[in-house]
Amino acid sequence: MTDPTPLEEATLWDLIRQRQFHFHFQPIVDLKTLKVVSQEALVRPDPATGFANPAALFQRARELDLHTELDLACVESAIESFSRLTQRSGQRLHVNVNSDTLARPETLARLQRLIERDAQVLGHRGLVVELTECDPLNHDGVDAFLGTCRRAGVSIALDDFGVGHSNLNAWLEYKPEKIKIDRCFIHDLPHDVSRQELLRGLRQMADVLGTVLLAEGVETADELRMVRAMGMEQAQGFFLARPLPEPVLEASPPARAAFDDGRLMVPAYPGRKTNLTGVLRNLVDMRPSLPHTARARDVVQFFSVCANQTSVVLVDEVQHPVGILSMATFMNQMAQPYRLDIYGNRSVLPLSNRNPVIKDVDASFDELATVLTEADQRYLTDGIVVTQNGRYLGLCSAHQLVRQVTENRIEAARHANPLTLLPGNVPINAHLERMLDSQVGFVLAYADLNHFKPFNDRYGFWKGDEVILLAASTIREHIDPLHDFVGHVGGDDFVLILQSPDWQARLRRIVREAAQAIAQLYPEPERLAGGITAEDRFGVERFFPLVSLSFGVIPVPPGETVRSNALVTAVAEAKKRSKEAADNIHVQGLEAPQPPVSESPDSAFATIPAAA
Repeated sequence: MTDPTPLEEATLWDLIRQRQFHFHFQPIVDLKTLKVVSQEALVRPDPATGFANPAALFQRARELDLHTELDLACVESAIESFSRLTQRSGQRLHVNVNSDTLARPETLARLQRLIERDAQVLGHRGLVVELTECDPLNHDGVDAFLGTCRRAGVSIALDDFGVGHSNLNAWLEYKPEKIKIDRCFIHDLPHDVSRQELLRGLRQMADVLGTVLLAEGVETADELRMVRAMGMEQAQGFFLARPLPEPVLEASPPARAAFDDGRLMVPAYPGRKTNLTGVLRNLVDMRPSLPHTARARDVVQFFSVCANQTSVVLVDEVQHPVGILSMATFMNQMAQPYRLDIYGNRSVLPLSNRNPVIKDVDASFDELATVLTEADQRYLTDGIVVTQNGRYLGLCSAHQLVRQVTENRIEAARHANPLTLLPGNVPINAHLERMLDSQVGFVLAYADLNHFKPFNDRYGFWKGDEVILLAASTIREHIDPLHDFVGHVGGDDFVLILQSPDWQARLRRIVREAAQAIAQLYPEPERLAGGITAEDRFGVERFFPLVSLSFGVIPVPPGETVRSNALVTAVAEAKKRSKEAADNIHVQGLEAPQPPVSESPDSAFATIPAAA
């Protein structure tokens, strides 16, 4: 909003010429060191002018078509102020430039000359131009301006990315060295999976384009630690330091305390969704169809011409599929004596399968997966009818679909276990490597279920799945989700990467409560007896105690440089020994002997790639 007594154009001109505004500077920190590396210049109107805030000043300037003049004056004054105040700070200066200034060739040329001059004033400290309200502008002047900036050592940043006009088009068009992620992405980030997913996507794009990501609006210790955990390079916000007339050269004590906490936060991992569309587009075979009025003689002719087609779809007048005719079934019937002579001119629709499996070409992966559970198995020979907007498009062979569904499920299981939805091998490995790279202290625990196979054999897979789900829920209940990571390798094997200082007490509670919960799944006689009698792997009957959970544990001290494959080998051996421990927990140091592990490779997370 404007001030109560709006300034006339001449008066605002005087305000701009006389520089009736000053600057506060807000630090930007490097998230690897928490060192202040830059300052952003934030304009503050002189209270005597009657403007309560910068927005009111720029709004009035826009109304009088003086906003580009004000923009240029602010850039020049910010550089001068910063140069006077920070003679030896060695920091960079961020200045804001509105896209309207870039849109006008006359003001753009002046800005270009200004930056060429003042970049030399700042010298090695350098300048960062933040483009605000940033609509991509396609004209030669903008390209020349960006080229001038980079030749002078000036970097380009997109401000408030994610709101207004700061969008992907501008990112691709301007190729900025830095993206400032708006506060709307950062607010409540540690507890919001959707925001974490969006930020993870931006991180991946930044990696491809070589862009630095700066998190704006960091206001809590957990937000600071989470943006660091998610790979942001820089951060800015009130928790780190507020804007002040004199540049602050260090982050706030609370920010330093949060940074020095020593633990890495654990971003949520929702798993890879398999509800993908368009799978059939790569599998559909554009096979010709026949009208539903086709006669037997027509079909014989069709199959003689299309000898490699094992079935044909019958369609109505508007190309909707109404049946599918198997070549083998049809030819067997027509091969009988006099059959073709008698039925040659009759419709083949009664001979067709009137309930074929029909799927839209954009059907989701989950919809396609349900095909494999169809009671009517004729689709295995007939194929799946593929439509687009209800009209026949082509056929997909059952073999191709089964292979695609299987491959997708295997790939998805590497990212998230389909039963528990816990992270699978890929994210387990990624988090383990991240912990080792950061050299923070942590505890690696490898868990599995004791005497699980006899239970599974006796009571069936459904009961076995219940046991695994109970174990998973008990583990999740007793870890700190912001600092402890739990993954499901597969079967009854789990991996925990713990930073909680009371990890021993947590593991003991997990073992105790998992055993109590699992015991309730046994019939009362077996529960009272403490187990079941069943055959072991050698076919010998013996007594097996109730299923329980055991942990092999390796504490990794801060600064440890062990390779991940050595760590995996050690924890697998510790897990083997845990089955003999009185409390089902065996803690083993890295320096302990590491003999070959007798576990089956499928039961250990040996599938995790070794560190490079």
